[in-house]
Amino acid sequence: MMAEELQESYKSLYLIHNKQTHQYVTDLVFILDFDSRIKHFSASTQDYPGLNPASMLGVPFTKYLDKKSKISWKELLVKPLEYPQQINLQLKVHKKLSLPVTFFLNELKLEANQNYLMLTGVRLINILKQGEKRIGSASPHLTTEEPQTKSVLKREVDVRIIKEIHDHILTHLDQSLISLKDLAHNFGTNEYKLKKGFKELYGTTVYRFQMEERLKKAALLLESTKIQVKVISKLVGFTDVAHFSRSFKKKYGYSPSQLRKMR
Repeated sequence: MMAEELQESYKSLYLIHNKQTHQYVTDLVFILDFDSRIKHFSASTQDYPGLNPASMLGVPFTKYLDKKSKISWKELLVKPLEYPQQINLQLKVHKKLSLPVTFFLNELKLEANQNYLMLTGVRLINILKQGEKRIGSASPHLTTEEPQTKSVLKREVDVRIIKEIHDHILTHLDQSLISLKDLAHNFGTNEYKLKKGFKELYGTTVYRFQMEERLKKAALLLESTKIQVKVISKLVGFTDVAHFSRSFKKKYGYSPSQLRKMR
């Protein structure tokens, strides 16, 4: 690992550093029909106490908005839209507590005669300040000689590499991952930093993230297309339909064929 770190340090001398200081981070994604009913949603909804993933499918999105936001939402849909549209809404996370979220609304065309609305909730973060917090958040009981953080992402280039690997996985869901060691080296980092850094940034492992995204894409295809189940399983990287069905049922509580019958 030390040899890999030294090698990476020399490589970074010749890298073009990303000067970006701020970045939008996606928190929530909802797929809605044109009656504003929830057809699909991202796994991050489970991080919001007011959102119950087990009972959200088919429910009007406005159920999770406060009174003022319901009015704003209805006013937005009344007039002709030019996508994308930005709208600030308050999500109800408790009876008397709401959370402000900036959403971007886009039209999602999956079939010639079937369109959906994609609602993406984002927040703006300062990448440099986050890095400073990771590096400089020392306990008052620690001396300067002691390690001040357990973060492995101590440089801007480290964060950028992990994000590139994240995007690579999303755009190659139909392909099996090579070993983490080879994947890391292909992007100019090492296996240890990939494992720890990915978990630090996204709260999950590389392989678990790939599986979650494969199943989310499969659910969307099952709901919005007429593609056969066995074909969808291949499109999302499963070589065995039975394995696909078991994994899908474990995540959602029903099989792919059962979901298709619910449409």
